Amino acid sequence: MRRSLVLLVTFLLALASHSPAAEKKDKQAEGLALIERARELSDIRAPGSPPFRLEAKVEVLGPNGSWIDGTYSLLRLSSEKSREEINLPGYREVRVATGDKVWQVRNVRYMPLHVFQLREALQVQSRLKLEPKETIKKIRERRHKGSSEKCTTVKVNEWTERELCFDEATGAIVSEKSWKMAYEYSDFLEWRGKVLPRSVRAREEGQEVVRVKTVEIIDAEAPDLSQFEPPPGAAIKQGCDNPEPAEATETQEPVYPDRAKRAGVSGIVSIYAVIGLDGTLHNPTLVRTAGPDLDSSAMSAVSRWRYRPAMCGGKPVESETVIDVGYRLYYP
Repeated sequence: MRRSLVLLVTFLLALASHSPAAEKKDKQAEGLALIERARELSDIRAPGSPPFRLEAKVEVLGPNGSWIDGTYSLLRLSSEKSREEINLPGYREVRVATGDKVWQVRNVRYMPLHVFQLREALQVQSRLKLEPKETIKKIRERRHKGSSEKCTTVKVNEWTERELCFDEATGAIVSEKSWKMAYEYSDFLEWRGKVLPRSVRAREEGQEVVRVKTVEIIDAEAPDLSQFEPPPGAAIKQGCDNPEPAEATETQEPVYPDRAKRAGVSGIVSIYAVIGLDGTLHNPTLVRTAGPDLDSSAMSAVSRWRYRPAMCGGKPVESETVIDVGYRLYYP
């Protein structure tokens, strides 16, 4: 009788170890391990990393639907000293970081949509971390282009998910997909113990909008320190290598204008803005239009939004964003 009781207890403990709660915990741990491994492989900006210079050719889809060629460069000596430059026809941006300050100069007062999309495509490391409210929902295996991959679905909030896929052989990230944007990473190279994608492509709702091709990454030996002097006319702001992103706390649904509905007008309105230290939006600027009625409606709604600002070391910092407001007509 005692032996049967012991066996029963052992059996119940075994069942408990495979309970939904235990499986959820295992899934979370596996997903976090996949993300952390990929981050360590690709993070050339980690503390203690050697100084480097990166040069890339970029292509962005312009407002009229044609491709625009440009260049991107990053000279980084440490987390406290770097110089970043984007050059496109009609657009130039330089950012110089020294200590905890960043000097930035542009030839326009806002960030065009295609430049924002380029910056998002370059931020591989921002994809390789979980925000406090994000959780691992599921993990699956797949075959893609002849390789084995592990994919983890991350629940962002009640309505949104994103999926990250990793090469099983190397652990490197190969793609990320959300409801609107998708990023693909390929043609990997090894540098200083890291595995980096030479090619990055971004798609918005299935349409390719950004292509990045790394030309070279080399050790930054004896750089010209004059490159780290503040550019003439630059604005200064608080710098932060890896801030917690801003989060909307108050939003307002836009009104679909009757005139636009009757005319069958739909589309996406995109608004650039700076999220200030107080969580309000500054310098809101239309960077994608869907017609005057929808533009006006979107701007009116978004101007009332409020945010918890981006945080760095427990202190608020300014951040830039592009807010997309979609208007779609549904017919029975």
